[in-house]
Amino acid sequence: MIKYKILHITDLHFRHNGRLFYSTGKKLNNGLILNGHNVLNISDRDLTSNKRNIFDIGSKKFLFNQIQKNIENFRPDLILLGHVDRLDYETFLNLKEKYNSIKFAQWFLDPLNKKGPDYERNKNRILDKIDVVDASFLTTSPDAIDFLRNKKSYFIPNPSDSSFETLDNYKNPCNVDVFFALSHGVHRGVLKTGKTDDRITFLNKC
Repeated sequence: MIKYKILHITDLHFRHNGRLFYSTGKKLNNGLILNGHNVLNISDRDLTSNKRNIFDIGSKKFLFNQIQKNIENFRPDLILLGHVDRLDYETFLNLKEKYNSIKFAQWFLDPLNKKGPDYERNKNRILDKIDVVDASFLTTSPDAIDFLRNKKSYFIPNPSDSSFETLDNYKNPCNVDVFFALSHGVHRGVLKTGKTDDRITFLNKC
């Protein structure tokens, strides 16, 4: 199997002091490394959170410069983006044109059902980079998303990792056959005030 150098840009939640230790980005890192790839991380939201500046709104210039320096030093084969919303289309287009030998891909796990929370926002977050990346990987099947047809998009399940998922509850007798956890935001466990999700309606009818 070919081994790749991968620059993975996603929120690793360092600023949360371990509360979100089980994040999807870290599970993907583990999987890539276990498959023999060389992974370098940039935690975009941690960087921008720690470098707020009135002369650089949202720390976008700082983040862009950090990404460029890491590319120059690491020389990745692939830049993998996970919910990188701090930089816009033009910025990623500049990176793509400057480093045209590098492949770009994005992964996205937020809901994309039309009656779910933040549908339009989540839709725009994917489309903002869709013409820059070489592939998009989504936990909602692209076959069910009309705006992603013919856009090099692929389904991936929510990742799991045996070093994170350690309880093995499926081995124990339970009073229900299926447990479904619905969250709005990073592992919040609840919907935000004023938000709705049609999956709740579906579950209530079961």
